[in-house]
This record gives sequence, C-alpha cells and structure tokens, in this order.
Amino acid sequence: MPDINTLFATVMTVSLDFLVQGLSYTILYVAKITTIYGVQLKLKLRADPADVFVIMPPEFSTCFSDSQISRINNEELFIHMSYWGRTDSGDPIIQIRNAAMPMPTYSEMLAASALGH
Repeated sequence: MPDINTLFATVMTVSLDFLVQGLSYTILYVAKITTIYGVQLKLKLRADPADVFVIMPPEFSTCFSDSQISRINNEELFIHMSYWGRTDSGDPIIQIRNAAMPMPTYSEMLAASALGH
C-alpha cells in the first residue's frame, strides 16, 4: 500500500457539501490528522468519476477506534457513509454503517425527522 503522502497527493480533498446528499459512499481509507481544530478524520471515499478525500468535522473524530481504522485501511472492514445535508443550526447529518447493512432512503430519513425539515 502506498504511503499516506502519496494517497493525499493523488486524490482531491472536498468539503462535505460537495457530496451528493443521500448517496452512499464506501470508505476506502481513514487517517487521523491533527489540525488547528484538534484531531480530525480524513476519509478517502469511493466516488464517481474519481475518489475524493473529505475532512470530517471534529465531533466525528472518535467515530472509529484505532482497530477499526486499521481494519478499514487493510480492507478487512467495509463501511459506507452518506451525507444528508445540514440541520437548521448548520450541523452535518451523516450516517456511517457497515456495508452489509442497507442505508436508509431519503423518505425514511425524512419520516424519522433526521433531516431537520
């Protein structure tokens, strides 16, 4: 596997708002990075036409243990992430699930009032 600097140099980093709302992205790689905001996760997501990196908000820095990160990076654990927009207060609405579990649809998220509409 290439080193993290090679991975970062060949893949574009985008904001969460760049992602298609409700679309399920496979997490290909996870790195913990230290920023001025504290420890954050940088996720490599499978996207079409090219994979992208997303820096997660600081509150998501603990959503994976070191063991889970290692398993994801070694392709032993497959995780999907979907971005559903933002709440009225501006907080991101993100779902992270094991790839074996289906992601909810937009109407299911709306029915659960998870979208803040």
